[in-house]
Amino acid sequence: MESTDRQNAIVLIRAKDQLDPNGSVVQSGMNLADAVLRSLGSARSVEVNLEELQGASSSYFNVFLRRIQENCGLDAFTAHVKLQFASDVQRRVFERSWDTLRRGPRDSGPNGPVDTTPPSGRGFVRRLAARLRFWQQAR
Repeated sequence: MESTDRQNAIVLIRAKDQLDPNGSVVQSGMNLADAVLRSLGSARSVEVNLEELQGASSSYFNVFLRRIQENCGLDAFTAHVKLQFASDVQRRVFERSWDTLRRGPRDSGPNGPVDTTPPSGRGFVRRLAARLRFWQQAR
């Protein structure tokens, strides 16, 4: 019976209730992602109401989506989570973050998520050594 209840359960999360009391956009995005992830563990689907937010920045959605991606994947998110936006502008900001995350950090442009993967490999070392030689000779 418990599995039947889970299969039919829909959880509604108000993004406004997940805001960081200190006003941190990053922490607020993480709070919302954590609430969604907890709910996905006990429900078939999750609806997230963004309508009471006073807008939402790309940083908010970038953090939210990155945390979702790392913990359950974007395909599971698409299959089980529905977002209710406050406006078309808010939807477009979300879609830009979504598209950037789907493309990956290397193709994201100057305003996308930062790729924090440290450079490595022989090619990197050779390029770095060549740059150092160039700057030493330029002095």
